[in-house]
Amino acid sequence: MPKQSERTWKFNINCSKEKDLAITKSDSENKIDGKGDNRPGFHALGYTSVPDELSLADQEGGTINTVTIKTMERVAWATAQAPAKNLFMTGFMLWMSGAGVHIFSIMITGMALLNPIKAIFSTNTTFQRFNIPGINLTAQKLTFIAVQLVGLSLGIWKLNKMGLLPLTSADWAASMLSLQSYEEVSTIAL
Repeated sequence: MPKQSERTWKFNINCSKEKDLAITKSDSENKIDGKGDNRPGFHALGYTSVPDELSLADQEGGTINTVTIKTMERVAWATAQAPAKNLFMTGFMLWMSGAGVHIFSIMITGMALLNPIKAIFSTNTTFQRFNIPGINLTAQKLTFIAVQLVGLSLGIWKLNKMGLLPLTSADWAASMLSLQSYEEVSTIAL
């Protein structure tokens, strides 16, 4: 059973009427196999199974048409830039939670810190579905990580506003060496 994030079917506008409307012996059985629907005329509508196309590309020498590659690259870019849409919402929530240290502001700040860290560590899993021959995902992955680092910086900014980052000299006063003064007493004989 395919995952919800994977698309089993796609719509292809570039279909040929001669090939797709031709009724062959296997098509006349109207059978449905695990890779797609083989009924006559169904492919003429433009619907093809994505695993069907990838397995067909493997059988034909491992090439996938350039339209598929460009589409996958465009979707990979959209996936890389998608977290940027949440940055304003996260920043607004951090601003609305106030500068005090209370449970709501701590939960929002924790979310702003942990979600980008988890997303950075799952970068390869996020882009795994685009890992086909002919696509270099380095730029998309770096963009994804950069957007997540911006989100992480919002959480660090919030920690600073709450006073939880040790940035002033008073925060490090316990580790500073204290000066010891020596007193000398002298008397003058009269």
